[in-house]
Amino acid sequence: AHGWPLWEKEVYVMLSAVFDEIHSIFSYYARTGQTGTSASAGFSLQKSEMTNLALDIEMAHKGFSMVRIQNLFAGSDQLDADVKGVKKGGDQGLELFEFLEFLVRASFARANPRFGAVGHEYDVRSPLPDCLRFFLHDRLLKRAKKDSLKQVLEAFKADAAAQAQVR
Repeated sequence: AHGWPLWEKEVYVMLSAVFDEIHSIFSYYARTGQTGTSASAGFSLQKSEMTNLALDIEMAHKGFSMVRIQNLFAGSDQLDADVKGVKKGGDQGLELFEFLEFLVRASFARANPRFGAVGHEYDVRSPLPDCLRFFLHDRLLKRAKKDSLKQVLEAFKADAAAQAQVR
């Protein structure tokens, strides 16, 4: 992405500060489209689930379409190696580390929709990490649904009466 590695440390610190919330968002959306009880359920965010997230946080706008969001999704889906070590295309789902990459790439592309287009190759109006900060706090963390199981567990641990019942 434009300006790398100048923004890398700031982006890492920013994502680290809100990682629990991002993980909760990832967990919620990764489970919403899963059927059955497979061992891998909830560990991968599929394209339909990403679309639900994008709609919930109003990620798309006039200059930044759902098609661009889906292309960023595909670009963040890493090459995988099969059991023989042969590289093949991504698995059509984002794991957590790929989701973090997607957030960085999407925040930049959303804030700078003309960047890279013919005649606008270097049209950067909002560089990283500023565009990521805005995207996280104005869109993702405010509007996305979160997995509530962690909150329930913390409340259960803090409830002396519930702990007494368990004992």
